[in-house]
Amino acid sequence: MKKLFLFLMAVILSSCTSVYVPPNMEGNATVEIQQENLKLMQIYLNGDDCSNKVFMPEESNFLIGKNKPLVLTANKEIAFHVESNDFYSYCSQKVSFLPKPDQQYILKFKTASNKCYVNLVRKEIDDGKVVEVSEPTFRKRVPRIPVMESGSFCKA
Repeated sequence: MKKLFLFLMAVILSSCTSVYVPPNMEGNATVEIQQENLKLMQIYLNGDDCSNKVFMPEESNFLIGKNKPLVLTANKEIAFHVESNDFYSYCSQKVSFLPKPDQQYILKFKTASNKCYVNLVRKEIDDGKVVEVSEPTFRKRVPRIPVMESGSFCKA
């Protein structure tokens, strides 16, 4: 019965949300997902207020063993909802950032002793070596419950 309920909920929710379609133009940014124990990731195409929610594309969906970096539209804020739970802890964060053209980013997520760690870094080349630099546009968002599924999931 529990499996039937979960299946029906997935069908109902999938009818309300589409799958992320990467942009097909020059000057895009990419984000690689590095995660430990991540159980859910949602993408909000409108990063200003966490609206226009879409599912992870299959080629980037770590839940089914894929990890191709996501291609993002540059100069348009995007938001992510990351979530993890196990027998001892629960972690849920909404974050956003403004990707710059032709940049590569890494979204890092991990949990440890009831703590949630989410960070975003930008890859840069320094003296021929790849270094990770803090991304100044990265911010944690204050979640909110929308009236409708198509509404805003975080405060603007």
